[in-house]
Amino acid sequence: MRKLLRYGLLAMGLALGAGLSGWTADARAEGKEEKKDTCGKAGLPDCPLQAWMKDNMVKPKAAGDWAKLKTGFEKIGKSNPFDKTKDKKEFDAWTDSVKKGIDAADKQNKDDVNGACNDCHNAARKPYRERFRDNKVPN
Repeated sequence: MRKLLRYGLLAMGLALGAGLSGWTADARAEGKEEKKDTCGKAGLPDCPLQAWMKDNMVKPKAAGDWAKLKTGFEKIGKSNPFDKTKDKKEFDAWTDSVKKGIDAADKQNKDDVNGACNDCHNAARKPYRERFRDNKVPN
């Protein structure tokens, strides 16, 4: 009797283990497994928007090139990836930050440019990274 019980419990354990491994395989097949980063982390290349920002926003800001900064903000405004309806909070934050950035560049006000950048990063950076990290940046 004990042998039967022991083998029965062993069989149940194996069956449960097989069921759980099947469940995790199903989760991976459904795309629920976390994506591996392909950019933007130590040892990886910059993500497309990250590289674009360094060339078209950080460098002109450091050089005080207000015309290039304004052009950069205008391009960022045209590349808003968030849906106007479904992602209203992020869409509006992106759009509002761009407007503030353009105004600040027109006034040549570095503090306000930094504020516009920070506002956008605080509101949209995390959802952008989660959903659009690998997107190409429009010219």
